[in-house]
Amino acid sequence: MVRVNGLKVMNFVGTNKKILGVILAGGKSSRMGQDKALLSFQGMSFIDRNIALLQSINCTEICISGDIHIPNINSIPDVKTHNGPVVGIYSMLLYAFQKYDYLIILPIDMPLLQPELLEKLMINCIESDLSYYDKYYFPLCIKLSERTKNILSEIIHDTPSIKNMISKLNSYKLLVPKQQKRLFFNVNNPKEFKKLTDEDKI
Repeated sequence: MVRVNGLKVMNFVGTNKKILGVILAGGKSSRMGQDKALLSFQGMSFIDRNIALLQSINCTEICISGDIHIPNINSIPDVKTHNGPVVGIYSMLLYAFQKYDYLIILPIDMPLLQPELLEKLMINCIESDLSYYDKYYFPLCIKLSERTKNILSEIIHDTPSIKNMISKLNSYKLLVPKQQKRLFFNVNNPKEFKKLTDEDKI
């Protein structure tokens, strides 16, 4: 096991599977007052932390859902603009379909996520359409198939919510141990960012 930017590199049990790592960065960051992707924590921007995290689990490719341009990283526009994360996920599914086996999806604003959490999602998605953690919509893993493509297509034209997507797909819910709950800390506004930088308060 090696390290990438300080993160342990994990090996997905299906090493022959192709994984597209997705960073959701299409929000307006209106509550933060500045682009959350560029916020810095422990010497790295949020976007660079997400890229390093996805590299650590050996994703075949990493893409950004949102209008952020990083060298050697594709940015995929939404098929419908300003319609929430499910549309971003569906747009990524269309890009990845028949090229990849799984999407592993991170939000831009959860900088404490660790490789082990993503590894568990991928392992538990083998027999499911989708895997996620109880009480948290992100991160999540989606298996690419004709079934998931068709269901997401219906959802974005009906009720494009994460809750609806989870309920319509064959989803596997993982429990979060109490000691790991802090890793799911979500930064939406300056108060939460300050709390993040004062880590003992999380």
